[in-house]
Amino acid sequence: MATLRDLARVRTFSGDETTRLSAHEGPMSDAFPKLDLVIGGDVTADVCLSHEEMEIVLPQLLQNAADHGATRVEVRFDAAAEVLSVADNGEGVSEANRDTIFTPFFTTKRARGGTGMGLAITAAIAERHGGQVRLGEAATGAMFLLDLPGEGDRDFWRKS
Repeated sequence: MATLRDLARVRTFSGDETTRLSAHEGPMSDAFPKLDLVIGGDVTADVCLSHEEMEIVLPQLLQNAADHGATRVEVRFDAAAEVLSVADNGEGVSEANRDTIFTPFFTTKRARGGTGMGLAITAAIAERHGGQVRLGEAATGAMFLLDLPGEGDRDFWRKS
């Protein structure tokens, strides 16, 4: 569950670090044993997120998937497009919620203790790097896409 502590942690990251998706496969599988977790794509390529940022983003998206009935989640990194995708086979995002899911404090899980901060924090992490998080099109379930700038793009964002 995302917390204000996670938001505060995001503000302290240097933004200069990278991680690899392969480094998170074991810990995420262990943390979400009921999910059939598939890690694919360019798993050894550098992702423009620090290890700590990835430890916030992935659990948030995996927990959302589990909370909305998913049994399988596929996490892929496309290094050429600089996109991290997280797709699940859960109930998906309703049309009514598509435009508000990244708004701080919006939640469909308030009765179960949801704060509405998880996707907002995920969006803040992506934006901190000059990227964005968006809802992708999925035949079933939900797909979240993190568009992340590459090394050269990060230099641009740092200077602007």
